[in-house]
Amino acid sequence: MLVRRISPNAEIQKLGRHAKVRQRVIATANVLFRRFYTKNLLCDYDPFLVAPTCLYLASKAEECTVQAKIWTRMQNKYDVAAMLEMEMFLIEELEYSLVVFHPYRPLMQILADAELQELTKYSWSLVNDSYHTDICLLYPPHMCALACVYTAAVLMGKELRPWLESLNIDLDEVTNITRELLAYYESYKQGDPKQMNELIRKTTDFRAASQQQQGEHSAAAAQRAPPLPPQQ
Repeated sequence: MLVRRISPNAEIQKLGRHAKVRQRVIATANVLFRRFYTKNLLCDYDPFLVAPTCLYLASKAEECTVQAKIWTRMQNKYDVAAMLEMEMFLIEELEYSLVVFHPYRPLMQILADAELQELTKYSWSLVNDSYHTDICLLYPPHMCALACVYTAAVLMGKELRPWLESLNIDLDEVTNITRELLAYYESYKQGDPKQMNELIRKTTDFRAASQQQQGEHSAAAAQRAPPLPPQQ
């Protein structure tokens, strides 16, 4: 609840846009921020110091460096020395792992392969919103991209279930990610309630159908399996 009340992700978004950095830098900063707080408590380290430090570090990692003094000038609470000290601690806590893979590239590939370019804007916005949740820590980028395409299709009245069922993917993961996004919009009272209810209904139906299909495949596989040899 504390994370939602202070909204550090909104702070990262605001600072990033003010500095006019690429969305990828903002996304990387969000992931670094969440990774850091999986190991540390909010009450021990001020998120309003950690957030701009994550942006500063992300700008370096994404080769779009913005000087530390610019971040501190915008944030206007900590000086450069405090940010540089936090940067070194942040790197140590992240175990020097600063490479972050995002859903943006697989998203564009999926839309091109499926000839669904009209969903680009909506899907891209959903990917951006996913960084306000733990989706980036729990699921691989290509699954997040697929779930965002599916969610965008439902909200725009397109039927993608047969196409998704033809892919060799875990359909439960797609529905779980969709539900995570729904929970985020519900908690912040965003989105059209009618669209959200329709998405919930279709997601529930899709999950039930996928589970039934998996059960049928398991039963068919069991019938095709050779009988066990008799025990001696």
